This record gives sequence, C-alpha cells and structure tokens, in this order.
Amino acid sequence: MANNIKEENVERQPTTTTISFTDDKSIGFIKNNPSKENSKERQSQEIPNNWTRKHLQKLHSFGNNDISSSSTVIVEKGVTLPVCSYLPQGRAVSDLIFEMYHKDKNTNKNSDGELVKYQEVPTKIISPLNPLTFNNVIGSDKEVLLKNLALKGILKDDPRILKMLHAFKEEGRSVSLDTPDPQLNQVDDVLVSKESFAKCIAQNTIVNKVFKNQLIIPEWKSFTGQITKIFNELRDVKEGKTASYIPQLARVNPDKFAISICTIDGQRQSWGDFNSKFCLQSVSKAFTYALVLDELGDEYVHKYVGTESSGRAFNKIILDKDNKPHNPMINAGAIVVASLLKTKDPLSERFDHAMRRMKEFAGNGHVSFNNSVFLSERETADRNYALSYYMREHGCFPEGSKHRENLDLYFQLCSMETTCDSLAIMAATLANGGVCPLTEKRVVSNTAVRDTLSLMLSCGMYDYSARFAFNVGLPSKSGVSGDMVLIVPNVMGIAVYSPRLDEMGNTIRGVKFAEKLVEIFNFHHYDSLIFNESNKIDPRIKNIDVELLNICNLLHAINNNDFDFVKKYILAGILLEEADYDGRTALHIAATTGNAEILEYILRYWKVTPEPKDIYGRTPLSDAIYFNHPECITLLQNAKQKFIAHGYENEALDSVQSEMIKKMNFLAINNNDTNDSTT
Repeated sequence: MANNIKEENVERQPTTTTISFTDDKSIGFIKNNPSKENSKERQSQEIPNNWTRKHLQKLHSFGNNDISSSSTVIVEKGVTLPVCSYLPQGRAVSDLIFEMYHKDKNTNKNSDGELVKYQEVPTKIISPLNPLTFNNVIGSDKEVLLKNLALKGILKDDPRILKMLHAFKEEGRSVSLDTPDPQLNQVDDVLVSKESFAKCIAQNTIVNKVFKNQLIIPEWKSFTGQITKIFNELRDVKEGKTASYIPQLARVNPDKFAISICTIDGQRQSWGDFNSKFCLQSVSKAFTYALVLDELGDEYVHKYVGTESSGRAFNKIILDKDNKPHNPMINAGAIVVASLLKTKDPLSERFDHAMRRMKEFAGNGHVSFNNSVFLSERETADRNYALSYYMREHGCFPEGSKHRENLDLYFQLCSMETTCDSLAIMAATLANGGVCPLTEKRVVSNTAVRDTLSLMLSCGMYDYSARFAFNVGLPSKSGVSGDMVLIVPNVMGIAVYSPRLDEMGNTIRGVKFAEKLVEIFNFHHYDSLIFNESNKIDPRIKNIDVELLNICNLLHAINNNDFDFVKKYILAGILLEEADYDGRTALHIAATTGNAEILEYILRYWKVTPEPKDIYGRTPLSDAIYFNHPECITLLQNAKQKFIAHGYENEALDSVQSEMIKKMNFLAINNNDTNDSTT
C-alpha cells in the first residue's frame, strides 16, 4: 500500500494519484493545488474543508495514509466533487466524474455512501465485506444495522438475524462504549472490528442478499406502501357477521382486522391486530393435507380422498362416484386426512406430532391450542359425526383407524391457535416449496406443496372456490374464524384475519383484499409477464420501469432483425418514442442496421418527429446516410416530409427522450448491483 501521495504543481489542472490496496482494488484521488494567491477565490468553488475532511477520515481509518483534505477536492468543468470509489486496477480516474457522499442536484436524493452517477466505466459494487460498507452500515449507532435490515423487511426477531447477533457477541471485544478506536464499530452493544464483521456475515445468506439488493421484493417500502393503502381502504368495511355455531367464535370482536405478509426471503410486515390469537379452523386442512402427503405419499393418500371440487356445501354428506370424499378441503376429506396422520399411534402422540409440525411451518412462531374451542366443536359436531359414520359405512377410513379418535384429532387440528404474523410464515413456507423462510429448514416436500396448492386453488374457498380462482387466480384457504391464507408461489405467503364472514363462510375483507391485490400487482396465475397491457406492477423487479425493459428488448430485437418479436412488442402498445441511455430510439437502430422492412413497420406507428437526436446529435437519417442504406434513407426522408406537412413541432420528442435518458442512466447504475463482483 502506498504511504505517500505526490502532488504536481499544475495550476488549475487536475492530476491523478492511485493508492493500491491488498484486495486488488484501488482508490483514486484527483488533486488540485491552487496557488496561495487565488486560494480564497477557489475556496468558494470547493467543497467546505470540514465536509471533505469528514469523509476523508473514513478512508484514513482503513488506509492509514497521511492525506490532507485538499488532496481530495477537484474542480473540473465547473463541478467540484470528492472522488472516492473502488475501481478496476489500472483504470484512469481522471477520465471519470464520480458524485459520492453528497446530495445530487439532479435526482435530489441523499446518496451518502453510494454511487449516484458515473461516466465511461462502471464501479464495483460495495458489498457487506467492503470496509466502506462496514463503516456506513454499522456506524456508531448500535441499531443502524438492524434498522437497515428492517427497511428491507428483515425483522429483529428473525432467527437468522438472532444467530448473526449472537456471532457478533462471540467475536466482539468487551470494551467501554466510549473507547476511541476507528477500527471498531458497535453492533448490538458489542464493538466489532472489520474482520469480525466480515467473518460473522460471511455465511449469512440473508444479510448478503439485503446489501446486494437481491431480495424477492427489492423495493420493499414501495410494495408495503401499496398494501397499506389497501388495508386502510378495507378497514371501514362493516359487511358480514361472525360465525355463531359455537359461542367462542360468536363472542369475537367483529371489527378485528389484520394483514401479514412473509416473502420466501423472510421479508415480513403486518398491519392491524396481527398479534390477536384465533383458531385455524378450516385453514388447518391445507397444512394437514401437506403433512400427510409428505409422510405417506400422494398415491397412498388418494386411495382414500379425491381431488375434485364437489360443487356442494363444504359439510354436505356426500361422496364421489368412487365412494371417497371429493377433496381434502371439505369436512369429509379433512376428517379422512386426519385419520391418516400417524394412524397407529395414541391420540396424544398424534396431537403432539401435529402440533410440532405446525410449529415447523411457522418457523417456531406462535402455534398453540384453544381447549374451549375444541370442547365446543366436539359438543356441536352432530353433522360431522353423521358424516363420519356415513364414510365408515362406505369403507373410507384406513384399516385399524379409531373412529372417535379421528374426529377428536380433526377437532383439535381446527382448534389450533395462531396469530396473523405466524400464519403468514406458515403460508410463506408453502410459497417457498416447503422450506420455512426463517429457519431455512425443509418442512414438507416440494411435491406435497405442489399438490396442496393445486387443491387450494380449485377447492380452498368453500362454494366460492371457482369464482375466486377466476378473479384472483391464487391458491388460498379460508376458515370460519375469519382467517385466510393466500399463496403467491415462489414469492410470498399472505395471511388475513377478519371475523366478518359472507354467506359462504369466507372472510369478506380477505376476499376483497385478494381481489384488490391482483388489481395492482401481476400476481394472478395467468397475468402476462411479458406483454402486460393492464400496467400492473411486478414488485419482483428492482429499481426499474417495466417500460424500460420493454424498450431495451425492442431495440435488441431490431438490432437482431427479429421482425416477429418487433411486431409483438409494437402491437402490445409499447411507447416507440422512448430511448435508451444514449438517446437512441427504435428508428436509430433500424436505420443503422439497414432493415428497411422493420423501419417501415416502425414508421407506421411512429407518432412524433422522425428526426430524434441522440446524445451525440445524430438522427436516424444521418445514421442511414453514414451506413449507406438507400432504402432507409428514402423511408426517413418521406417520413420527414409527411411530418412537416402536418405542421408538427420538430422538437416534440425532446422532453420524452430527455426523461428516458435519465431513467436509463439510473437503470444502468443500479443493474451493477447484480452484475459486478464483490470483494
């Protein structure tokens, strides 16, 4: 590592000095040494010394270099900036302008610690193992790390985070909090060094995902903001009434309302009464079915229960043509499935086993048992007893099963108690293919989850199942306590709790929430992810506009002379006038490649001037002339004459292009988060 920086006395001309680091990266400083005579005049153009020195100290604590604050100030083309960024070895820093550690006047964003704008070459991303990130993320506030994680939905009670904090305590040194040591930062009452920080998070996948912005919902604040709006809209819904067949359900406050979300990465947020306890009721059927499938296999299970929607009430005394319950989501099927759970074990062991597995679904969250609900269920179960006797007559149960114990276990499963927050984790385990997002342990097999979600989609919402599948297109299951789970496969699990039920036994707010959710987001099973004419939001995309992706794909198709793909994008309603980060439009690319057929087709749908200028001042016509494409030249000249004849303004496209160039530059910078290597 270099220990000194040599300065060249070239007045008002910036020079470059590179300090090499052991990690094969370098930090560049552009220096300027104004003469004493004009130092006051130059000082007004430079960043204040105390501001520069503050950020220089961050570098000084890691590099141990004796650098004065003036060596980091530059004046170039009227821009005064400190230069501080990791660059590939050997690249000239003087060719770049970096804007870091300041408020960017164009985007008006506080960008402390991150690259906002660059020219010519990209910079390496700052990873959790990078000292700059260590300094910025941890800082002097013990809660900074946890706050940064919480902003992305990773909460403090997440077992993965608790494990990491425990590792910090094991690595940390017991020193007083006022000990001056720039190499140490505070994490949860423990001072840790850069090396300890790197060691503790090296194996923590979720922390690395957070800092690399690789979570399934990258724009967590924006996404949860939309959910908050839906929650507030539904808060005043007063339709429906609580279930009344047992007193415990009838006494519940009908105005309780909660929504909880858990993604497959463990991002979580809850709204309303999310800590209120309620019984699973029929929602337990989905999880019990998944457990039995995992333990016994689908071939054995479906010897006793079918897979068809019954088209009848959920408690109807009826069997299918093979004398089996129609599916596991109605009472008849759920009773049979309960009979398959550890059939030969005592009832107490069967209950303990079911409780233990339910807790695994919830990542060891809250799952308990409500004995009063169980007793009430058993006392008012005449119809279920009749249904069970009817099925026993037709040989629906496995050999050796105990009739009354099977019913008791079924009532116990329905009487298991949880919260909206824990139920969302259970739902997320299904969304994650059977692996709990928080414990990262497999609960059930992927095949069991696939079969469970299939039947939840077709049979999970009582007599409203088909209509719900048509409108919402997501696997779901509801219960008469007012709970409901909604699964977005490979994305998230959602739990809703609201005791107000419709005439079919579904939570009214839950159904309305699901319908509003798929109106905003493209979560419906059959929403088009490529040609989406409804402008729904895809929250899985990070920091980019879907239109920007579309225009990039269109320009790529034009460059490859893929006429069919070009037609698809244009007919899907893409805004042709949009440009890439160089200001080049579809006309520019078509004129450059010389494909007259594609160019003619684009001009047919072109609505503004056919002479847009890119950032180099070139138009499609000048490109066609430069590359000598006569047919394209003729088409563009004719289009120009036609446009002028209609009396339009030639500058009509300028504002559109300018906005698109800004967006594309923002996109290009943020894409480095996934494409660049880390230290």
